[in-house]
Amino acid sequence: MNFSLHWPSYGQHVKLAAVRHQLKQDAISTNMQNNATRLLILIALVYQLLLVGCTTTPTQSSGKTADTFDRQLQQLYQLAKSSDDATSEGYRIEAADLLSQQQRFDEAATILEGITLPGLTTSARATYAIVQAEIALSRFDGETALNNLNQHSELILQQGQTAQLRASLLRARSFDFLERSLDSARERIHLAPLLTSLQRNENETALWGALIKTPLPQLQEAATNSRSSDEQGWLSLAMLSQSNKSNLDQELAALHRWLQRWPLHPAAQNLPQELALLELIITERPSNVVLMLPLKGKNAVAGKAIRDGFMAAYYEAHTAGDQTPSIHVIDTTQQTDFITLYNEAALQGADFIIGPLQKQHVQALQRGSKLMTPTLALNYGSEQSNIDQLYQFGLSAEDEARQTAEKAWLSGHKTSLVLTPGSSWGQRIANAFNQKWQQLGGTVLENAHFTSEKSYSKAIEELFDIDASKQRTRRLQNILSRNTEFTARRRNDVDFIFVVATPKQARQIKPTLAFHFASNVPVYATSHIYSGTASPLLDRDLDGVIFAETPWLLSYQDNPLKQGIDQNWPANAGRLGRLYALGIDAYQLFPRIQLLSTNQENKLAGATGLLTLDASGRVVRTLEWAHIKNGKIKPLP
Repeated sequence: MNFSLHWPSYGQHVKLAAVRHQLKQDAISTNMQNNATRLLILIALVYQLLLVGCTTTPTQSSGKTADTFDRQLQQLYQLAKSSDDATSEGYRIEAADLLSQQQRFDEAATILEGITLPGLTTSARATYAIVQAEIALSRFDGETALNNLNQHSELILQQGQTAQLRASLLRARSFDFLERSLDSARERIHLAPLLTSLQRNENETALWGALIKTPLPQLQEAATNSRSSDEQGWLSLAMLSQSNKSNLDQELAALHRWLQRWPLHPAAQNLPQELALLELIITERPSNVVLMLPLKGKNAVAGKAIRDGFMAAYYEAHTAGDQTPSIHVIDTTQQTDFITLYNEAALQGADFIIGPLQKQHVQALQRGSKLMTPTLALNYGSEQSNIDQLYQFGLSAEDEARQTAEKAWLSGHKTSLVLTPGSSWGQRIANAFNQKWQQLGGTVLENAHFTSEKSYSKAIEELFDIDASKQRTRRLQNILSRNTEFTARRRNDVDFIFVVATPKQARQIKPTLAFHFASNVPVYATSHIYSGTASPLLDRDLDGVIFAETPWLLSYQDNPLKQGIDQNWPANAGRLGRLYALGIDAYQLFPRIQLLSTNQENKLAGATGLLTLDASGRVVRTLEWAHIKNGKIKPLP
């Protein structure tokens, strides 16, 4: 088959179908729009009136100017100034509410300072709780937001549908910040009946995204215990999607069964895009795939593990009766000129190429013109450039560093220390973390590097200013001309330390932190600190470390592919587990890559993480969170 004719047709078909699906969604939302215009306007006016309470000046609508808003705000200030305490505080809450709706959260927080709730009306107290939740979320503090809403839930329920909807949306967002994806999905299922048709699409997109993030065992447990028909339908839809990732035909058959069982379910009327387009993806999927990996030399271990993971997913699909492509494996070490080897594979009728693995080969592809054949590279080249039909996917340590910064920030930390190897690899990870941390608003107090086991203590002393404490003591001893007893002191302005290290290095670094009086400082790390193999006696020294990890090593324990690889390659299943998972995800990705490219909201729950595709063609992994407890890896609560 001539690829230049086949693949563009596939890509266009999928993208056009995605557009048609979106138009269908819009049509569902707009069928009633003309007839309901007056009603929607009335609802909007009532909503604004509810927000301003007993004031006669209307709040700012989308068509009002900033001057109108400021005049209204000034009126509330004047009313607050001229009223008694309880009434004044009510006006202040209304003013804070208006500011919060304008996303002027710092001003809203200032106005709310010092307000005492007991003397306020029920409506004012409910509004106070909602605005405080919005302020907390603006500061990435999901826990405080959720506490405010929960503490005043009874009051909010007494305020009617508008306040309930507002609070419920905030509660769902709070769960998202706290990475409680199943709770977020449940909240969105609960609030769905309160939404207009214009709001449902956005809510269902967020709902589906939360379910896709939820590990399969959690979905299964929730489905067993659920008493809600709508919830059971959503959970079973997410389970069929996650259970059949490597078998498109089985996924489609399961979807048809689901539609027969749940014909009136909200999701049946408006399927998530990746499911709505499933049949087209199956029809147009590539049939001739070339896998280009190094099978000899220094990269052979990684190349073979990826190949074995890919073929394990292939054989599972084939055994289950799925229509599988023909696979041709090419050893990239057989020829020094990679581009020549790549062009030969493309000219021999490949519909899709997976590989290369080495960064320099990916960069060589980036230096060329548009590729003839869509290609999923298993590494990342230059971040600054990419070309059409080249997609990049790998186990990026920089992505893990950025996600660690986000996790630490959402946990309420503000200041950090950074400890990484003194190599270019370590420096790249440190740079990725520092840039993201500072972008979020955090402060990096100090960076330090280690080059050998002997340098751990020195690097940690530098980070915590213990070396400066020792120098001060030596100066004092010189002045006094005698030895004095002293205890070195570390800096106390540190919220956490970010560490990049191998398991062997980390097992020495963590006790060294304790030796230097930093045992109570939280330690965050990348997945490199965990070997992939359970070693409780060795890993007890890592107790308490929080790190990003692949679902493969956390929530895939009952997955048949994981069990098969553990049985077939017991000696390597742990230490090479992430590479096997990379190969498995490559098999799951290639038929879906065009779907992911149509909408960055589309996701694939993979063995290496929750996968999305950014605008430059880079696959971004969102990992799960783990910690070490009693020497064993555990999901972070």
